[in-house]
Amino acid sequence: MGKVAVGAAVVCAATVCAAAALIVRHRMRSSGRWAKAMAILREFEEKCGTPIGKLRQVADAMTVEMHAGLASEGGSKLKMLISYVDNLPTGDEKGLFYALDLGGTNFRVLRVQLGGKSKGVVKQESEEVSIPPHLMVGSSDALFDYIAEALAKFVATEGEDSHLSPGRQRELGFTFSFPVKQSSISSGSLIKWTKGFSIEDANMCGVENRTPDMSAMHHDTSSDLRVVGSKLKDILEISNTSLKTRKVIVELCDIVATRGARLSAAGIFGILKKLGRDTVRDGDKQKSQIAMDGGLFEHYTKFSSCMESTLKELLGEEVSESIMIEHSNDGSGVGAALLAASHSQYLEIEES
Repeated sequence: MGKVAVGAAVVCAATVCAAAALIVRHRMRSSGRWAKAMAILREFEEKCGTPIGKLRQVADAMTVEMHAGLASEGGSKLKMLISYVDNLPTGDEKGLFYALDLGGTNFRVLRVQLGGKSKGVVKQESEEVSIPPHLMVGSSDALFDYIAEALAKFVATEGEDSHLSPGRQRELGFTFSFPVKQSSISSGSLIKWTKGFSIEDANMCGVENRTPDMSAMHHDTSSDLRVVGSKLKDILEISNTSLKTRKVIVELCDIVATRGARLSAAGIFGILKKLGRDTVRDGDKQKSQIAMDGGLFEHYTKFSSCMESTLKELLGEEVSESIMIEHSNDGSGVGAALLAASHSQYLEIEES
């Protein structure tokens, strides 16, 4: 669920950079040019509008496509890809498991100790590693060699309490945040690279992820908006911007973040509709908890607040009282370790 917002966020950040460059380069030296820039901004705002009726259409269309994708393979415009996860963790899983979370310009390796018998995660260690830019556009061998080397170094730091029993292999869950057509629980073929990766001849979304910069500008509370001025200088090489111009950039951030957040809420609403959890049935309020992972939800507070308020608007007051959105820290990493545990090759041996 936490990944719903990512695509919108990357496009949002790129749009702000492009629109900001267009408006700032008009160099507000005359009232005529300023008026033209404001006209561009208002037109942009109108085209980015997400009225509630349009959001409901998005959610309805998404629900229809999910039903179609589940009815027949390839029958949906959505990527209804089979995951081969046929059983979920029960809480009784026990032992040491690893996870690798590759989702963008960084990846994380995790070591998770499960206590079994509903004890959950007893101990958790992790390390985040940055991916050098040249590996994002190089060969797949170079990228995965780099990842494997980092994983090997992390495994080598195991403490005395983390060692496995003799003859037992380490098991690893892999969160790979790119579209993959899986052929089993542990194999599949990449459909295409996204998020700025261009490995060999694979397709890419030629957008540089500027979401942290956009968030910093949007949350700038200084009297002279100095963060905005600094970002414009560093990113677009435009210096000596006026306060008036910087305020326009903040408004741009607000327009685009609002659009991304509201569209993300429509995606969540579509999934709730598919699950039948968008209404109150026979007076019974079904409690639903939505786990959100990732820096976008955690750190971009204007985005997350708008997304939550929009979901409430879509659901209505009564239903929204039974829907909880919670930040799940390390959800994609720990989740991968839990799935590795629930699909362990040693499971049948331990149960017998």
